[in-house]
Amino acid sequence: MKKIFLIAALLLSVGLACSFGRKAAPTATEAPAPTLAVAPTEAPTQPILVPTPTTAAAMPTSEPSKSQIPLPQRGATLFEDDFSTADGGWYIGEEDGNSIKNQTGVLEFSVQKANWLIWTETSKVYASDVVIGVDALLWDGGLTNNYGVMCRYQDADNFYSVSIANDGYVEILKYVGGEATLLYGEMEPLVLEAGPNHLTVSCIGNTIALYLNHSFIVSVEDSSLSDGDVGLIAGTYDDPPVTIRFDNFSAWEPR
Repeated sequence: MKKIFLIAALLLSVGLACSFGRKAAPTATEAPAPTLAVAPTEAPTQPILVPTPTTAAAMPTSEPSKSQIPLPQRGATLFEDDFSTADGGWYIGEEDGNSIKNQTGVLEFSVQKANWLIWTETSKVYASDVVIGVDALLWDGGLTNNYGVMCRYQDADNFYSVSIANDGYVEILKYVGGEATLLYGEMEPLVLEAGPNHLTVSCIGNTIALYLNHSFIVSVEDSSLSDGDVGLIAGTYDDPPVTIRFDNFSAWEPR
């Protein structure tokens, strides 16, 4: 099991990735052809980032469930963004080649280093029970990637992360007091579309559930964090670089 070291930065938060000794991947297939064809644009003015190492990882503390949980019905919208403009309020920036940029139509995460995570939160949502949906596409790089959403984000040391990879790996993490705990990390028979795939994550009560293209994948139980912001996250394992593009982000209350 590899240790996790979290690195918090000023605007763009960057950290060493959470490998935890991944299960052996199935036979790799060719990455899907990208369909969110957006010509690169100049990146916005970016902050200088000063990373500070913190603590190491803890062992899993909860058992995952494969019992089907219906996708919650949609209530009031808390925040949504199609990234058509750069004024959505997301924290963006660049550090050592790793970057998050609004490409006027998609939010693009580019991770150049091995075993790194980068993320950005909305700074506009503070919720307990929330459902997050987003379209995600592997734009460039290998299949052993890592991308998804965050919920109950309080700061760089306290949040939940739910992510998938194009080789089928699913990972659910919690960070509490800068200490990372793997709640779930397994290979799954994910059915990925050739174009963007829709990820949905519900954080309701003590249950965190992942859906891919509106189909339930897995859920875990944890009561460490009760509320916070929501956001997006992407990273690498041992085979960088990787570029992920997100579109049509939405956070809403379940009912």
